[in-house]
This record gives sequence, C-alpha cells and structure tokens, in this order.
Amino acid sequence: MLSRFYPLAGTIIDQITIDCDDAGAQFVEARVNCLLSDILQQLDSLLLRNFLPVETESTEAEAGRVLFVHANFFQCGGVVIGLCISHKIADAATISTIVKGWSAAALQSKEAAVEVCFPAASIFPPVDTYIPPMKLVREKYVTRRFVFDASKVAAPKTKAASSMVQQPTRVEAVTALVWKCMMNMSRQIKGYPRLSMLSHSVDLRKKIIPHCRKTPSGTCLSNFQIVPRPSKFDKVGFAPAGLVCKLRKTTREFDENGLQIINVEKRTWQKMCVIDDLVDKDDIDFCTYTSWCKFQLYEADLGWGKLVWASLPNIMLKNLVVFMDTKDGDGVEVLATLSKQEMVVFESDQQLLAFAAFNPTHDDH
Repeated sequence: MLSRFYPLAGTIIDQITIDCDDAGAQFVEARVNCLLSDILQQLDSLLLRNFLPVETESTEAEAGRVLFVHANFFQCGGVVIGLCISHKIADAATISTIVKGWSAAALQSKEAAVEVCFPAASIFPPVDTYIPPMKLVREKYVTRRFVFDASKVAAPKTKAASSMVQQPTRVEAVTALVWKCMMNMSRQIKGYPRLSMLSHSVDLRKKIIPHCRKTPSGTCLSNFQIVPRPSKFDKVGFAPAGLVCKLRKTTREFDENGLQIINVEKRTWQKMCVIDDLVDKDDIDFCTYTSWCKFQLYEADLGWGKLVWASLPNIMLKNLVVFMDTKDGDGVEVLATLSKQEMVVFESDQQLLAFAAFNPTHDDH
C-alpha cells in the first residue's frame, strides 16, 4: 500500500528533507490487558495517547520514520489503531486518503484503490524565505470533547440562520456557538471583552487542482482570519448569526482571492509575521479552528471491520478546536484544547451544554 504514497515509506532527514529510502512505516503490535468496552465507557483523551506509536511532541516524532502505526489488541478481540504521521508531509485530508487506501488494500478492492499525487511543490514552489518553527509552549493544556448529536445540531443552525445566510452548515453553526462561548469565557476570566481572532484552516485541493484524476495528498492547507469589531460585542456577546455571516463572507472572499495572495511570497510572509505578532499579544485572544468533517473515516475497514469511533488524543496545542464527524455523519464532535483555567470556565458554559453533551460514552451517541 505504501508504494502508492512513496514519501510515507521514507525517513525524515531534517526540517525540509525526506529520504525516500523505502524504509517503510514503523509498525508495532501491543496486547492490552482490558476490554475495549472499558475504554469506550470512560473516554479519556490523555489515556488515548497510550495507544499511539510515538509521543507526538517527542524528538522521535520529529525525525526518523514518516509514518508510525500502533495496533493495540484487547482481550475481547477489539482493536485500536494508533496512527501518527509527520505534518511536514501530510494533513488531515491526506490521513483520510491513507486510511481509504489501507481499507482498499485490506479488502483487496480494485474499485476503491486510491491513486495519489503530491502537487503542492509544483504549484507553490519552495522559497528561500526562512519560516521559523511553530511555537510549542510547554504548559499544561487540556483537551475536552463535546458531542453535538444530529438532533442537537438543528437548533444551533436555526439560531445561526439569517437573511444573509439562510441555511448555515452544521460546521458553521457549531463554529459560531463555540467561538461565542470562547469569547464569553475570556470576558469572564479577564473581566472585560477582548478582541478575538479566529483562524480557520482551508483545504486548497479543489481550488488549485479541481479536476485532478488522482487524489492530491501532502500538506495543502492555508487559513484565513476573522476579527469581529469590539463595537459589535454587547452584554450577551456576539450573536451566532452575525458570526456565521462573517465566517461565510470571509470564506467566500478567500475562495475568490486567497490563492492570489498565497502565490505572492512577500505578502504571504508579511501575513504570517502579522499573525505571529498578534498571537503573542496579551490583548487579543487567538484560536485556530479546523474541520475533519466529511473525510468519511467511518467508511474505512482496515481488516477488522468498519471503525466504531475515530478521534484525536489529547492535543498539546493551546487554543485549538477540531471538528470531527459523529459516526452517523450528521453530528459534530468538538475537541477543544485550552489552558486548565480557561477550560474550567468553557466546559461549564450553559449555552454550550444546552446543545452539546460533555464527553459522552460511545454508547450514548
């Protein structure tokens, strides 16, 4: 299967080089002395890290193999697959493609076989501009899981609708609600409303190569930022409908103009510097949102049957919100990472809990 994803069988040499030496993925098997149901009945993001093949923030993850796989076999016959891949070469969409390719290989399905290409370097040629590594501040962050069932998503969508956006998507509606609760949390902790910047990841594949026969893989991401005006903040915070309008408008503007900006090295670099400066400021709240929805992970069969649950472990990046599908594909699972102080306030927000279940067991949704 790795022959279709040639860089994944290689070795990371440094920050910009992968040696395609066909070393293969690192595959480890482990026996777990408990039942899989014990894990599903007490879902713990920290515990899930034990099922990964490598500590994601370790030096081992930064060098050596590109792809790590950990197969965990439980006493009951259940299996948990832990998958780690370097973000230097892959994003969430690429992980989805790998899982689909693995599934096709396991089922020996020629119809479902995946053909991939890695076009990013040809479309956005490497430049000489130095880009500093991501800042990973070693603090105590916590990740919490909130589940919006399909029946609960309808109400936030109704609240987020307006004459400008009559039918918001489930991700737009949940984004607006979570963002509003984030701003409420900040106001409660700081005692006054602050500027809040939302940075939303964008998959560039359909924009840069809309009719490619193969599946574009690699890291094909950009992002856009939204900062609502403080004057729009009243005693009850921003209205979800207003946030969705801003989100939809900015998304449309990025679709129309984003690629032109990305292709201009100087403007891209200036934008990155501005964002980096804003993140470091004490008077603005910065949060990154990214959606893994519609990646069809639950359709995959890696040889042990279709997936029961797909998720991420505790994420060591502060102010990160990840959206994932529920198993039925109609709800949204939210994984939010904040400082301990912030999470205490955020996870008790009644506006959030009115629609989302806090870390339900797998049998509850």
